[in-house]
Amino acid sequence: MLNRNDTALRFVERMQVPTGRHASLGKPDEYSNEPRRLIQAANDAMAKAVDVVVRVAKDEGRTVAARNHRAMQEADALGATLAKSRDGLRTEADKVEAAARAMIADKFTLDPSRSFFHNLKHAWVAEKYRDPANGKVAIDKAIKQDFELAAVIHSNEGYLLGMSDEVRLNFASHGLLAHIPEADAELGRADALRTVADRYDGVIKDAHSSFYLRGAAMAYERTHVE
Repeated sequence: MLNRNDTALRFVERMQVPTGRHASLGKPDEYSNEPRRLIQAANDAMAKAVDVVVRVAKDEGRTVAARNHRAMQEADALGATLAKSRDGLRTEADKVEAAARAMIADKFTLDPSRSFFHNLKHAWVAEKYRDPANGKVAIDKAIKQDFELAAVIHSNEGYLLGMSDEVRLNFASHGLLAHIPEADAELGRADALRTVADRYDGVIKDAHSSFYLRGAAMAYERTHVE
């Protein structure tokens, strides 16, 4: 390899095998449709880039500077593909989350004709939460059994229920999982897509620091004449 640094060598070794690429870029088979295509494109680009860089490092027909410059070009091309996949995955995550939140808003919409009962449940939650011994357990149990109570908690701010919004969100998440599990799963899928996408910038940086020696690549640009 052109960069013989231990960290660089380990990165290239990992990216030469599917399991290493999957750990950093995501495993295409775990996704479907557009996310799968984007992650597959990232994996394919990495496999190609590593193959080229390894072969270029052994190309004695080029000067050391020329080899490093060619490897830098490959890192640039790889970075462009990974950035495109990263942005695409974030867009897909936003779409998935928006659809899930629309589903939640639709199913947890409170029926105005039952406002009296909503107020009773609202007051019950606020009263129960003041019980330090059993309040939280009672609320949590009721949320999982009572769809309308889950909707009331989802639709109110924490301070209106006598609790912090962090606590309210925790209760609301339990209600969501109990009553609209498909939406909860979709929110989890959006988070998973963002987690994969967020790794790509680090991979791009690692590729540039591992594939070539920047000083040699820049020396080639300064001295090379077409």
